[in-house]
Amino acid sequence: MKKILLFTFLLFTASALFAQKKGTVKIDAYKQSVIAGKAPGGIITEGGTAPEAKHKASEAIFIYTSSSVMIEPLSIWIKGKEYRVEAEKVTTPVMLHPKKELVPRTTNKVLRLIPKDGLPKKHFAMGKSLANKNDVVVFYVQNGKYYYAIVEKFSSLLAAILQ
Repeated sequence: MKKILLFTFLLFTASALFAQKKGTVKIDAYKQSVIAGKAPGGIITEGGTAPEAKHKASEAIFIYTSSSVMIEPLSIWIKGKEYRVEAEKVTTPVMLHPKKELVPRTTNKVLRLIPKDGLPKKHFAMGKSLANKNDVVVFYVQNGKYYYAIVEKFSSLLAAILQ
């Protein structure tokens, strides 16, 4: 009886260890500050003073995966927060503007990952601990097996100033 319990425990432990492992998918992750265009001007309050014009800044992110086989992204963690993820196929090279190449030309399958609010297709318990140490964590299915890929730090792009 003890042998059966020990065997069952070892089998369960081994399957849990290999259920989610680091995959071979390459991830490119970029962030870019986006500064809003000209603030409204020419407004004078009743007291005769002009309110201070404020520019709102936000951040755009660009996340791409590259793999020799097609993958299905299931969830994405960005800066410690979990998101549902949508993927769209893109052709390479991926250019931000004529001089900035985000993903070089490749024969691999390249996906753009788009984080969305809401529950992911599948939640992975180890996601939170990985997300505490890395800017981006992506969980995906490849050939029926679960894997994850990480990006320790976003690559920064020059700020975009809108008009």
